[in-house]
Amino acid sequence: MAKIGRNAPCPCGSGQKYKRCCGREALVLRGYSAAERESALLKLQRFTEDPDREEILDDADELFWRPLEGVEFGPDNKDVEAMSDFASDFYAWFDFRLEPGYTVADALLASGERFSPGERRYIETMRATAMRLYEVVEVWPGQAIALRDMISGQEVRVRERLGSRRLPRWTVLAARVSPCGASGQPEIDGGMLSIPPMRHQSLRAWVREELDRMRELEPDAPERDLWGELAPDLHAAWRAPALPSRMVNYDGHEMVLTKVQFDVVERERVVSALDGARGLEREEHDDHVEWAWSGTAKERKEPVVFGWFVLRGAKLELRTNSVERGERGRKLVERLAGDAVHYRLTVTEDAIKALEEARERGMSRSGKLESPNDPALQSVLLGVAEQHMADHYERWIDEPVPMLDDHTPRDAAGEAKLRPVLVTTLKDMERMYEQALLAGSAAYDPTWMWEELGLEAERDAARGPAARPRPAHMALAESMPRVEEVARTIADEERVGAAIDHTITRASLEGRLSLHALVREHAEQGEQIDEGGLRRTELESWVEVLSNFELHRRKVFWVDEALSWMLGATGLDITGEGLRLPFAAFALVFTDRHALGLAERMLSRDPESRLRGRMLHAVTVYLLGASEDDGARVVRMAIVCDAADGRPPELVSHELRVEAESRLSRILGEGEASEDALLEPTSVGSPRLRLVHLVVNAILYATSAEPESEAPSTEPAGPAHQPRRVTCPSDSVFFLPGKIDISSLRNLKRVRRGGGKLEVMRRCMVRGHWRRAPAGWKDQRPRWIKPHWRGPSAAAIIEREYRLKP
Repeated sequence: MAKIGRNAPCPCGSGQKYKRCCGREALVLRGYSAAERESALLKLQRFTEDPDREEILDDADELFWRPLEGVEFGPDNKDVEAMSDFASDFYAWFDFRLEPGYTVADALLASGERFSPGERRYIETMRATAMRLYEVVEVWPGQAIALRDMISGQEVRVRERLGSRRLPRWTVLAARVSPCGASGQPEIDGGMLSIPPMRHQSLRAWVREELDRMRELEPDAPERDLWGELAPDLHAAWRAPALPSRMVNYDGHEMVLTKVQFDVVERERVVSALDGARGLEREEHDDHVEWAWSGTAKERKEPVVFGWFVLRGAKLELRTNSVERGERGRKLVERLAGDAVHYRLTVTEDAIKALEEARERGMSRSGKLESPNDPALQSVLLGVAEQHMADHYERWIDEPVPMLDDHTPRDAAGEAKLRPVLVTTLKDMERMYEQALLAGSAAYDPTWMWEELGLEAERDAARGPAARPRPAHMALAESMPRVEEVARTIADEERVGAAIDHTITRASLEGRLSLHALVREHAEQGEQIDEGGLRRTELESWVEVLSNFELHRRKVFWVDEALSWMLGATGLDITGEGLRLPFAAFALVFTDRHALGLAERMLSRDPESRLRGRMLHAVTVYLLGASEDDGARVVRMAIVCDAADGRPPELVSHELRVEAESRLSRILGEGEASEDALLEPTSVGSPRLRLVHLVVNAILYATSAEPESEAPSTEPAGPAHQPRRVTCPSDSVFFLPGKIDISSLRNLKRVRRGGGKLEVMRRCMVRGHWRRAPAGWKDQRPRWIKPHWRGPSAAAIIEREYRLKP
């Protein structure tokens, strides 16, 4: 972002041009030093702590904390308390009026106190500022952030080293911007308060109304003075507890985590009774049997899940989310099973209390929420939260929303007046998703709504002029070109006389002088390694991956979005013999939300991840093949995540030992995966293993025969298809598009995001699988039977198939 123009409005809010306000001092003088800032603040503190002026701080504190009067806060947090005290002090010094137009800062300057030029300049600069409402529109990690005033729309780039490493885009802040800080650039001073996402819209609307009201009362008052009056309310919007005071389910019952326990006398009678009951769907597990209990609720037309009956050994337990449903479930069991069960007890826990206690346990040192002692309680709590969010947002786009003038989001998308409000709401939802990932809590990915509401253009505009997705080695070449240079040098040295399937191992790199020199260079830049740069082990992994990638001429496969969704729902029910790499070293690039969501959740479970809590731009998986002495093959994966935010991509290593006679599902640790397991929402299960599952399927697809010859009968026949190859100057680029049935893809996406009646949808969705060719066939490559939607054969006449082309 360009620097502030001389004729632009001054960002301090005075209403004057920059050249006639803060810019005049910035041109003549070079700001002030950090030491002068500290000494000026110390003089302000001593001035207000003088016994003769104690009432000033008392009066200022009373006004500052008045919006939070009677509010009960959670457990003490030293960082939060310190930020509140900091904001309170700046309000007392620069906003609180001793008399109209006269602040503590003015009184200090007029008191006869001696100041250095820098001290005086700091106080004069800050008394012209006020806490305002900003939105983060761009981030340069470790350098700066770009802020947009949410009322005036004016943008300013501020120098912010620490905050730029942890603040994602679309964060809304209450902050003061000094137009010329100690660095000579605009800086944030006096606190940086991040407003909870669900308060953005209401707070912005309230601020507009308050400013208009105050302008009517004081038409001649400077804009800065009006904003100064709002500082206590902006602080309150940040500090007020975010937990709801009451949660209810779709029957209007207060949400109380409820467990109803029974002793089982005759297991076979109980199983038979529950199997034959309406509204109960049975699911088999290794150590227990489970029935999902569903039906129609008072406040929702579509079926909802009431709870789960879990039979383990001689114990039957109902898990639900209200006392009323628990009692209803107890009567249902006693009516169905009679004396085959004996009621034992009911255990309840308030949902809000459970959330508060989890929060009181605090964040562990890793920053991830510690698990409750009862895994079943944690599972129920997260399951209820995620299912509630999925159900809510599936209905939300077609329900009237007050902030949209009682229009539905779907209708508002077509209204020019309401569309900006809807776009802001979707950005807030994305921010909530990132915050949930960062906290390790239940996270719902709302990105599908942009496409569903036809707001793709607004989405792209809101996210800025980001470059098209690119492989991770291209992103790394921009941020750390020396890594690629060293890898290319090693590859050139190794290529002489190397076999076609030769790969470079980590052990063979240990003696490379170029690698040691690179490690020394980065060791000398310890700040980069500690704060967003590459760790040493990751640096060495990068050199190993890229040197092999260069050695084998940079082979890249781009996986189509729709194909990725389909491959993620395809079982690995063939043996390891069928997994053959097309090249000894190559890369797969994923840009679809299914793959990106899995990678985001994978990183959210790593407290040391640089990109934890960030939405990703692309995932590149580098693959290396090798053989072991016992005949087994090893596939080494480097899963590289890129958020396109100026940071180096993050690399996660994974290794598969592939035995020819073992099923791939067992090699991945999936056991005998059921159809439902492959059709679970993205939030279920291990994101890392599900991402590896997707990668293995992409390898199989890249080396498979034409799948159309084995297509289900409900799909119309089409011409044979082979991946199309495009040759670029330095890379061999392959595209893996798929022949897509639009209806199946749409339904699969809905199942993946967890909306609707999942049990019904899963019964209608058939997972994909691989089929080996008969022994007599010349082409022995596996055939892919892609996922499809069960339905009448006439569906093939209604739905068209499309080939997605690059």
